[in-house]
Amino acid sequence: MAAYRKAALLSVLLSLALGCSSVNDRIEAALADGDHDLAVQLLWSAAVDSQCPQRGRFLLQRAEVQQLVARDAEAMHSIEKAVTACPELLEAFWARAQQHASAGNRREAIADAKTAAPLIVEAAALQRRLESELEQEATTRRDAQRLVESLQAVLDPTAGDVPLVDREPALLARQVPLPMRLKYEVIQDVSSPLAFQMGWLETLSFRGDATSDRYTLVRSLQVPPIDRALPIYYRLLLSNQRLPMRFEISRQGEVLSAGWHRDGPNRGMRPEMLRPEIEGMLKRKRLFDPGKQGARSPGESWNGEDTRIVDGKPIQVRYSSRAMSWMRVHGVRALHVISTVTGDGYAGTEEAWIHPPTSVTIRWRREVAYEVSSNKVIEPWEEVTVGTLVSIHGPH
Repeated sequence: MAAYRKAALLSVLLSLALGCSSVNDRIEAALADGDHDLAVQLLWSAAVDSQCPQRGRFLLQRAEVQQLVARDAEAMHSIEKAVTACPELLEAFWARAQQHASAGNRREAIADAKTAAPLIVEAAALQRRLESELEQEATTRRDAQRLVESLQAVLDPTAGDVPLVDREPALLARQVPLPMRLKYEVIQDVSSPLAFQMGWLETLSFRGDATSDRYTLVRSLQVPPIDRALPIYYRLLLSNQRLPMRFEISRQGEVLSAGWHRDGPNRGMRPEMLRPEIEGMLKRKRLFDPGKQGARSPGESWNGEDTRIVDGKPIQVRYSSRAMSWMRVHGVRALHVISTVTGDGYAGTEEAWIHPPTSVTIRWRREVAYEVSSNKVIEPWEEVTVGTLVSIHGPH
């Protein structure tokens, strides 16, 4: 490939009227010998000794040689010199448009392509393509914002449940949740190994752009003071989660990294330990719950996989779900789904009331039993946890 590019560049250089056969011979010899530094110097000297538009063309050829050896920043500098020195040379604007497009600077690329378009057909095509991409992304952002606003407008945490009689299918959104901040009020009742109740506020902040390939999830719990008489496992589990945890997420729902949003302790529950459960949740939303067609109807059943963290360790679980009915929950039309969940030493029933267009869970209930090893003693834990969405905010 390198030999091909070198040959192509030689052909282009030979096709230019360099104005001096000795300079032409020296550049050709430098490239043939692989001495790109010398070729760059010769092209600079030729540019200095020339007038526009030839000066600009020498600078563009200098940029091509620099790109050939991956000196992209220097190549861009040469192109900028060509634009500044010879503003009537539309080829220079076309070269800069391509550089901007490759770097993802689409608005700058559009401006340069528009300048070059009267002379260069490819520039007009690039301009149209990039303008179309920007418009599509703007539409995606507007649609995402409308979805969040529509859910925000109907959510009423004080409203009771209203059963709905229709059996229409639901199209479950597969995307990582849209950019938004969700706040849940959570109540947990533990019946074993001790009987006690704990409540907290859980915030899930999905940060990013609706068109981005990556998102950031920042998760934190607002936990009241914890009684020191409670098991140390439970105290460490919740106390650490007061601090915001940060998860970088791909559009496919893969957790790319996990860490503290700010400094956090290296004991108890830590972000890296919670990572498999976050990834399992996102995978379930993207793959299993929507199924192949993306639609689920009341009465339909399906199976899937998920992950739970017990005593700091991931447990792979299988679940069997059934869509029960449509309900209006806290003012939101939601699909009620009940799942039985089983894993190694883990079993329970989970319920979720899901708003399909946004994939947001309006309310969830989890009744589970599992085992925790403490001081070489196996403790059976049984708990019921209910989370209710109390507020939603969009990115603006």
